[in-house]
Amino acid sequence: MIGVWNVRGASRKAFPRAIADLRNLYHFEILAILEPRVSGSRAMHIVKKLGFSNNFIVDAEGDFNEIISSSEKRGGSCKFSNNGFANWIDRNKLVDLGFIGSKFTWMTKRGIGEEIWERLDRALCSMDWRLCYPEVLEENLLKEYNDILEQEDFFWQQKCRNCWLKEGDKSTKFFHLSTIIRRRRNKLEGLKKEDGSWAGNTEDIKNTVVLYFQNLFERKESIRSYSHLPMMFPLLTEFDKLSLNASICEQEVKQSLFHICGLKAPGPDGFHALFFQKYWKNCKRVLVRLVSDCFINGVIPDNINHTFISLVPKIPNPICMSQLRPTSLCNTFYKVISKASIQQAQIMRECLDIFCDLLGQQVSFPKSRFFCSSNTTNSCAKKLVDICGSPLTKNSGKYLGVPLIHSRITKDTYKDILEKAQNRMASWKCASLSFVGRCTLIKVVSSALPIYAMQSTQLPSEVCSKLDKLNNNFLWGHTAKIKKIHLINWDTVCLPKCKGGLGIKKTKLMNQTLLAKAGWRLHQNEKGLWGGILMDKYAIKSSLMDCDSKTTRMVGWLCFELWGILEGLKIIWKAGFKKVIIESDSQAAVDLLSNNSSMNHPLFSIIQACKALINNEWSCNIQHVYRESNRVVDCLAKLGHSLELGFSVFKDPPPQVAVVLDDDYKCLVIARLVPSC
Repeated sequence: MIGVWNVRGASRKAFPRAIADLRNLYHFEILAILEPRVSGSRAMHIVKKLGFSNNFIVDAEGDFNEIISSSEKRGGSCKFSNNGFANWIDRNKLVDLGFIGSKFTWMTKRGIGEEIWERLDRALCSMDWRLCYPEVLEENLLKEYNDILEQEDFFWQQKCRNCWLKEGDKSTKFFHLSTIIRRRRNKLEGLKKEDGSWAGNTEDIKNTVVLYFQNLFERKESIRSYSHLPMMFPLLTEFDKLSLNASICEQEVKQSLFHICGLKAPGPDGFHALFFQKYWKNCKRVLVRLVSDCFINGVIPDNINHTFISLVPKIPNPICMSQLRPTSLCNTFYKVISKASIQQAQIMRECLDIFCDLLGQQVSFPKSRFFCSSNTTNSCAKKLVDICGSPLTKNSGKYLGVPLIHSRITKDTYKDILEKAQNRMASWKCASLSFVGRCTLIKVVSSALPIYAMQSTQLPSEVCSKLDKLNNNFLWGHTAKIKKIHLINWDTVCLPKCKGGLGIKKTKLMNQTLLAKAGWRLHQNEKGLWGGILMDKYAIKSSLMDCDSKTTRMVGWLCFELWGILEGLKIIWKAGFKKVIIESDSQAAVDLLSNNSSMNHPLFSIIQACKALINNEWSCNIQHVYRESNRVVDCLAKLGHSLELGFSVFKDPPPQVAVVLDDDYKCLVIARLVPSC
């Protein structure tokens, strides 16, 4: 069998797979591909990937996109020229093989509702060939085949739940593997009951789940007294009533719909929010009317309120119901209605908080942990545990995902980050991914895993090094069993793309950048408990500029020294000066700019920017002077700190600067006081 495909889009990733499926379906031995948009070495590269033992490229002269008779066209103008393609067929004594399937192989749209159909694809042969193979026919395949392939890829992408993989390696093997691993991990083999026994079969597991939620949501009588509160709730004002009963507008429904993630797991109806978002113009009337009717009647139809309830594990390998969190997979209609109702209920938030408090809140002692300092004796700790009813722990755990540190920070403090990265990379199976796919996963997922912790804590150097090592090994396909050669060192890989790297960020530098964000918020006098604690700890009086370099370990003052030098260098470079002498009263800043600095230095980027300007095509030297010899600069710095942010220009010297300039004019000597030993 011979296959002929007039294709548009042979350079797409799905094309080789489409050819493989067609070969399995029709078992053709010869395949001719007609692709006018791909040629040369690019076409040869595509052909070699198709898996045929022999292949070659033929450049055909002439335009084949013509029809022979008016019966081969529907719609549009019926004028055609039969002096071109038809005459060429006659001259070469070719015969049309005929076809089965759709008559028209090409379609386009002109204007509103006007479609043009033509038969542009045909199979031609010589008369001798036709005599040898009299039964051969051309079969025109349906155009929907490519759409079906794309839908299948999209289906597996949804099943493997890789929301972070947007346009990465769409390998079917990877998708199938991810789905199988996830399905096996989520399988519930058994549950531990409250009495300590195990529920192994399906019915016992169902009964255990139902009993747990019945006990959880059972109403408990409250023994607390609220006699001091008024017996009647405060009456709503007319404005509140009108606000709560306001009709739903189209903008509210649209806002609620578009706030839903497009590919979130759907409910029983199977429709994602992306469908309604994409076709909002077509379905907005139905959605708005449905939401309005629900608010007016106060009733949600049963078919909309149908919900799938899924149990999501709080920890890896859960064994009891308290370690599983129920989540509801609602229909998209219900999500829109609930979001719209939440928006209208914001004005009653304070009343709802009081109402929830009146219902009664209790501490879950079995879920709580009792922590004692190292100074507490074992006997005393045991007595306290018996009184509270909570188990004793040596680790206070986490709060909002961040470890509550009560001792020195070690690599074990953040070992869960390393374990999470290792488990994630092990589940990806680097053999199923291309090099570009692995690079994309490192940038988008792996490098983002420790970001939350790095915003508030400086991770130990060993943890950062191990994270970089994991990323480096994963990039080159290096595993414990399969050793791979790393063709390029990690420092070069982490360079920006413009400098020959891949743009992957080093963990330690990214950690320092995120901590600098907190420093900037502190400099902007952002109010908060955390800011007050840091300012008291590091003896900062009113702003970050006022920190004392002798009593603090922060590098803020040195950072501002270097920033001042950098901005000054930029100004004088633009002004066109060719010979410059930089005088700074900061010996630390002069040493950093005069000597080599480590890439791990917190201010490495600023230091490199200053050195790049100093080593430019001009004569620029930097030297240290005492502050008494640099009084004008010191006065200008203090004056600039007292002014608003921005660039200030003075026509005349300010009074405090004029005094210093007058002293310099009079050659007044200022003695430097040195403390005695």
